[in-house]
Amino acid sequence: MAEYERTLHVSADPDRVFAFVADVSNLPKYLPVMDSARAEDDGPVVVEERAAGRDETARGHIMADAQTRRMEWGADADRHYQGWLQVTTADAGASDAGKEADVTVHLSFSPRPQVHGGLANGDADEKGTIERQMDQTLQKIKRHVEAMRA
Repeated sequence: MAEYERTLHVSADPDRVFAFVADVSNLPKYLPVMDSARAEDDGPVVVEERAAGRDETARGHIMADAQTRRMEWGADADRHYQGWLQVTTADAGASDAGKEADVTVHLSFSPRPQVHGGLANGDADEKGTIERQMDQTLQKIKRHVEAMRA
């Protein structure tokens, strides 16, 4: 199993950060290959994405717990992919802005990442490619949530 994890500080209230990331309709705002996302009444999440130069529809699940500010997800069993995102209260120091957040995202691929939207291509730079994508995702979350505060 391949595991990847990245964390970024966000200058915003942790509850507001979590509310943004846990809203399924916001997924395309911060995930690089996703065009749309919707939760179906029976629980699955359906996403439209452009991966490896072609349009795809994927089904998966997302579980969000606002009390712990943790979101977990996974793709259909044949994709061998899962992850979680945790929003924690950061030490804002002497800031008068109040609470701030740290956002951690963790991805697991079993047995290894597959070609998917440029996320990984199996070459020697696989880890760097995945971590760059994760950093870009975290930066998008940061920009959206901090802009909402302004």
